[in-house]
Amino acid sequence: MIGLAIGLLICATALNALHISRALSEITGDAIAMQQDATTALRIIGLQIRQAGSAALDLQPALSAGDATQQGAVVFEPAPEARPDANGTPTMGPSVAAPVVAKSTGATLQLRHANPTEDLFKSPNSTIRGSQQHDCLGQNTSNRLLASIITSTFFVRDGQLMCTGVAGSPQPMISHVKGFAVRMLVQSFDQKQESEYSLFYVDASDLDSAMVARGRAVVRAVEVCLEIESPRAALPDTHRPYRRCNGEQPVRSHRLVHVTRHLFAIRPQGW
Repeated sequence: MIGLAIGLLICATALNALHISRALSEITGDAIAMQQDATTALRIIGLQIRQAGSAALDLQPALSAGDATQQGAVVFEPAPEARPDANGTPTMGPSVAAPVVAKSTGATLQLRHANPTEDLFKSPNSTIRGSQQHDCLGQNTSNRLLASIITSTFFVRDGQLMCTGVAGSPQPMISHVKGFAVRMLVQSFDQKQESEYSLFYVDASDLDSAMVARGRAVVRAVEVCLEIESPRAALPDTHRPYRRCNGEQPVRSHRLVHVTRHLFAIRPQGW
């Protein structure tokens, strides 16, 4: 009986150690996967932010191909400028927006930038022209035609961070997303003293009104926040609050949560 009891105790200890090892392995694996997903998404979003924030967006590049003023660096045109064509249509447009996307939850972010062509290959007999700019899905053509404007729209739907590129078909980027938020860091200068300025954050949907209300203001950086929740890793409930992307501070449940924020600085010149 004593030997049987000792054997059962050893088996129970081994099973408990195996259970703990498996739980730790799941937690570590989920934590690494969430960090990799967040890093991948932020890298793609950051690339589109920097491309959109480098120069003014010309909606009709053929109309102003020789206009040297459009070659200057412009960070996030706040609204279409008064440069209409013969039909009264504005030729300049905003490179950042927050459109309403059906069945989406949380914030949305749309980034647009020009897609100029260049010589990709030259030979004595032929020259191949194209573009190496791509949207969030790695595409730059729509209906087999090279798009003149690269558009990337980010939003959350059914717990997935989605992106719609120039082809118009949304595709998931990462899963298990609970929150997505975008804020612009705007620098506003004093009208009387150029050396006096203030910095403030504004949501992407309120950028146009904020830029108009503040007068002379420019976007200096873009903050992107992602909140990802593990679908399986269970942790002890510590009843400790954490800060979500929308500013709320709920009590953390037994699920593993990864909240990451990244500030993408915008250079004051073209890329």
